[in-house]
Amino acid sequence: MFFKIIFLRREIFDNLQSNNPTIQNLSVLKHEESHLSRAGKLQALKYLFPKYHLKEELIAYKEQLKFLKENNETYNLENIANHLPGLDYQSAKKLLTKLWQES
Repeated sequence: MFFKIIFLRREIFDNLQSNNPTIQNLSVLKHEESHLSRAGKLQALKYLFPKYHLKEELIAYKEQLKFLKENNETYNLENIANHLPGLDYQSAKKLLTKLWQES
């Protein structure tokens, strides 16, 4: 997402445009919509600062994980942990496991 534009990989976008989007891809949209709902004039600048970037990502992932859980889906937390900004894998995995349990 950049300002008020959501960027998605082509296969996710195409799936979301289909008559039968997957729960996983809908959850990605929930994640991005969370960013949009919190966007302000300086939102893009937050991503330059790891502490704020991490905070925003955790808020968005919480919404995504909640949506997945409500739809009886799971998510590969290891994948997120490998890409969560500002944390090593072990710390990220622990934090994400807690988010999943709270969802």
